[in-house]
Amino acid sequence: MKKVMSGVVFFFAALSVARAQLTPPPALVLPIQKPPAPRVSAPPLGAQPANAGSTQTIVLRWFQSAVTNAQPVIGPTQFMICLKAPTQNCAWSLTNAANGVWNFAPSASNPGPGLTRTPVSSGSPFGGYRILLGYDYAATLTIATSLYDQTLKWTVGSCSRSTTDSCSFVTPGNVQYTTRELVVDGAILRHQATATGREVFGAIEYRNAGTTTFGGFDGFLQISEALIDGGRCDLNIAHANPMAASVVLDNGTIVRPNEIPAGRAVNAILGPSRGSPGYPYSQLSSIAPGDTAFVEGFPSNRTRPNFDFSWLPGETQRAYVIVARIDSNNSVVESNENDNGLASCYMMFR
Repeated sequence: MKKVMSGVVFFFAALSVARAQLTPPPALVLPIQKPPAPRVSAPPLGAQPANAGSTQTIVLRWFQSAVTNAQPVIGPTQFMICLKAPTQNCAWSLTNAANGVWNFAPSASNPGPGLTRTPVSSGSPFGGYRILLGYDYAATLTIATSLYDQTLKWTVGSCSRSTTDSCSFVTPGNVQYTTRELVVDGAILRHQATATGREVFGAIEYRNAGTTTFGGFDGFLQISEALIDGGRCDLNIAHANPMAASVVLDNGTIVRPNEIPAGRAVNAILGPSRGSPGYPYSQLSSIAPGDTAFVEGFPSNRTRPNFDFSWLPGETQRAYVIVARIDSNNSVVESNENDNGLASCYMMFR
C-alpha cells in the first residue's frame, strides 16, 4: 500500500513539473522611452491683452536637446502643446486649436505647417568637428476667442509617439488673454460755497478701454486735507515727517515719504485728518467698450451725498486731495493694472 501511495505522489509531482515547464514566462514589459522635456523660452505669461472680436496669433519657442551628459538621447516624433485650465492635464484625444491643444510632427526635411526648427551646434562655425546639441523650435499658434478671459496653463511636451504617456512635459506657467481693461481718467473734486464754508463732494471718471462689456467691479473715493505751500498744494516731501506723514502719489496710492517708488510723482502731502473717510462702491454697472462712466458722492442722507466744512477764524485757504480708484480689489484681470487709480489736489480760497 505504501508503494502505491508513493507512486501516486511521484506521479502528481512529475505532472506539476511538466506543467511548469509548459507555462510560458511572463511577458517582459519595457518602459516607454521618452525624449527629454523641452526648455521653453519666454512664453506669454500673466495677463496678456486680447481683442474680443478676433483670434490672436503668437509664437511659442523652445529648445529640444539631442544629448544628455554627452550621450545621444531619443528624439521626439511629436510635440504636444496645451493651453488648459490649471486643474486640467494634456490629453492627446483633445487635440484641437479650439480646445487649446496642438500637436506637431517634427521632420528634418519638413518640420510641418506652423513649426520651424534650427539646429544648435557646438564648435567653430569655420570648420573642424562640431557636435549637434539640439534644435530651437518655434510654433505659430492661433489662440481662439473661446480661450479668452480665463486663467490657463501652458504645458509643452516632447513625445516619442502619438500618446500622452510617451511625452515628457514642462509647465512654464499660467496666462490669461484678457479683453478687459479699466482706466481712471479723472479724480474730480467739486465744491461750492455755503454760509460758513464749503460743501465738498467727489467723483471718479473711468473708462472701459477693453473690447468687451463687463461690470461687477468696485470703486473707491476718499477726500483728505492736504498741506499747503505758497498758495498751492505742497509737493515738497522735505516738509513731511518721513515716518509719520502720508504722501499721496499720482496713481492714488498712499505711502510714507520714505516709501515712494521710483517713477511715481507726489500729488499731495496729507495734513490734518479732516475730510471724508474712504468709501467703497461695489458691484458697479456694466460698461461697454469705449464708454465713460462716473461714480459720484459719498454716502449720507442728503440729496447729494457730500461733506462740508466751516472756515476757522483767520483761515483763508485749504487744500484737499481726492483719491479715486476703480477695481481696487483686483477682481478684473487686466493687462495694465497701473492706470486704475488717480489723485488730484485742489485749492479752496475763502
